[in-house]
Amino acid sequence: MLQTIIEAIVAYAATNIDDLLVSLLFFAQAKSRKEDWQIVFGKYLGIALLTVISILGAYGLSFLPAKALAWLGLLPAWLGIKELRDKAENKEAAPLGQRNWTAAVALVTLANGGDNVGVYIPLFAGHSVQELLLVSLVFLLLTGIWAWLGQKIARWPRLQAMILGRQKLVTAWLYFSLSAYIVLKAYC
Repeated sequence: MLQTIIEAIVAYAATNIDDLLVSLLFFAQAKSRKEDWQIVFGKYLGIALLTVISILGAYGLSFLPAKALAWLGLLPAWLGIKELRDKAENKEAAPLGQRNWTAAVALVTLANGGDNVGVYIPLFAGHSVQELLLVSLVFLLLTGIWAWLGQKIARWPRLQAMILGRQKLVTAWLYFSLSAYIVLKAYC
């Protein structure tokens, strides 16, 4: 049991370090507790989808190769284009209460999950149902910790000021960088 917990912690941490940057980006832009909770829910939804895809893949039901998942990495580029278009049109961010981060965060987490799937499938293949439930519980706890860390770091005044001061340009640059990183790490 202890070995399974350690494996789960190492696998999660190794595959989600880059996801902390994604969390920072979203949390720095959130303007209310409601938006914070939408981001957290999106993180949980994205990790849950990656876990389910990996479990299915571990048991031979893979319907999407990990490298194909990398092409979802184009989603952040689309978000970056939207940010730049909004800046060019002098559009402000959606008024408080009109944004819903859940789907965007879940999709970006999923798009950034090619390495998760690549690591989780072989890890899950050797585990019993009870061990998979334990791993899933560890992932659940770590997702909460990751979200908390991302929110706390994003609230650092200088970092938040940097992101919000040039929000559209910084956000677009981060989305494009994330998109390139996701696609390149799958194929290089």
